[in-house]
Amino acid sequence: MKILVNPLIEKKIVAIKAPLWRRLSSEQVYRLLSFLSPILALLVWQLISYLQIFPTQILVPPITVWQTFLALLQSGELQLHLKDSFSRLLMGFSIAATCAILFGIAYASLTSFRNYTYILFNILYQIPIFVLIPIFILVFGIGELFKILLIIKACFFPIALTTADAVRNIPKKYIELGQIYKLKTPAWLRYIIIPCILPPLISGLRIALGRAWLILVAVELLAAGTGIGQMMELGRQMLRLDVVMVGVFITGIIGFALDKTLRQLEQYLVSPALSSRGKIMSQHPLNLKSAFAQPLILIKGLLLPLLLLALWQYNSSLGASHAYAFVPLQKVYFAFIQLLETGELWLNTWGSLKKAGLGFLLGSTTGLLLGALLAYSKILNALVSPLFNSIRQVPLLGLTPLIALWFGNGEQAKIFIIALASFFPMVINSFQGLSHYDQKYSEVARIYKLSFWQEFKKIRFPQALPYILTGLNLAVPFTWITTTASELLFNAGTGLGNLMMKAEINAEMDILLVCAITVTLSGIGMTLCIHLISKRLLQWRV
Repeated sequence: MKILVNPLIEKKIVAIKAPLWRRLSSEQVYRLLSFLSPILALLVWQLISYLQIFPTQILVPPITVWQTFLALLQSGELQLHLKDSFSRLLMGFSIAATCAILFGIAYASLTSFRNYTYILFNILYQIPIFVLIPIFILVFGIGELFKILLIIKACFFPIALTTADAVRNIPKKYIELGQIYKLKTPAWLRYIIIPCILPPLISGLRIALGRAWLILVAVELLAAGTGIGQMMELGRQMLRLDVVMVGVFITGIIGFALDKTLRQLEQYLVSPALSSRGKIMSQHPLNLKSAFAQPLILIKGLLLPLLLLALWQYNSSLGASHAYAFVPLQKVYFAFIQLLETGELWLNTWGSLKKAGLGFLLGSTTGLLLGALLAYSKILNALVSPLFNSIRQVPLLGLTPLIALWFGNGEQAKIFIIALASFFPMVINSFQGLSHYDQKYSEVARIYKLSFWQEFKKIRFPQALPYILTGLNLAVPFTWITTTASELLFNAGTGLGNLMMKAEINAEMDILLVCAITVTLSGIGMTLCIHLISKRLLQWRV
């Protein structure tokens, strides 16, 4: 009898384990790479410092930064700066959130309130916050009040917009339920409005808190006795790069922690029942577009701005002290004409437009390229994403002292800061657009045997174009914020920010107001250009 299989006693079974790298899943590999990239960055930083490729005044070794951090902790200086920064942030954010939520609910619910406030709301919303810094310094001084007011300005509008949109999109069935039970105003707020608007409201609060932290650090860089931003500015003035680096890391960690906390809260509160779509409560948008078709609504909207202008003019006539803060409108007009005749306004406006345009183009282009690379390469995404997200959490203007020490305070440094402002939103949006790819289009590309570039040109890029254009729209306000801020921080060369700083030194409120109006109109003009381009490129979606 022929034995086909050897007995188990005679058979030697040897279990050979596969190598560790073969047993890891692709997800585990990517997670491992994400941990390795920050460690690799620190090692490269330490190696460059050890080899003394750059002087220690330009690149401080990591161990020195760590020692400085411990020294600041032991002396109590870091705790003092952080305490003052957090107190300003908490007070400004709390006041802004409370007022904005109430305003947003009233705006979406009360037609009469909306008709009288929509023009003033849109005008104030369009004013870049940094053009208000010199004006507020002249009016309120450099105390705590002007810092808190700027934080309120930074937080109020995103929270109000989010709240109003959330109220308008409450499902109709909830509105009908409240009407059936004849709920009073407190019951409406407690049982219907607040539970329904809470998930999107958390998202608005997260955006506003990020903006508030950015503005606070920038304001402390410009004018403050204490605060994390002031600590960084003093480090820059004393050429203490180690102190500046400690401030950069601290601001980044705090920004990440604040965003992460509210993001977790947002995910916890999101409920499918509350996110269901229904008919909106009100069809009136928050913009001016539909108002011009209705003259009566337009007239109502103009009443508040005209009333404020009349009050402004009245206060300017009460005496020298009032005329200092409330400059007569005719004086602002004469200052505008004088700046035009001397050519000073044209020169500085062109200087700001040139820096904003170059920075916007450079940042958008590099952001689009990096976003595309991250979308196409999972390995590169795993390596770069942790570093990218870490740097992104640092308030952009918090990097200004570091950039000043590395590149000086010339035009190149300003353009670099402006480029960073448009770089981050473009990376995020282009990555989302190119990575959210419908697989059925891949099958179409395989059927027609399209090359890589043909598929990218005819399928991937058109599909991602709405995301990319959204990134450009998001980059515009940040571009003008950093343009004005860099000119205020680096008071050299031409630009509207430089002109505002000179006017602040000379206490020329009329010139400050002319510059504020010019910056606002420039930002609106740039936004309209991007909007027209988007409308033209996306005609195929209509």
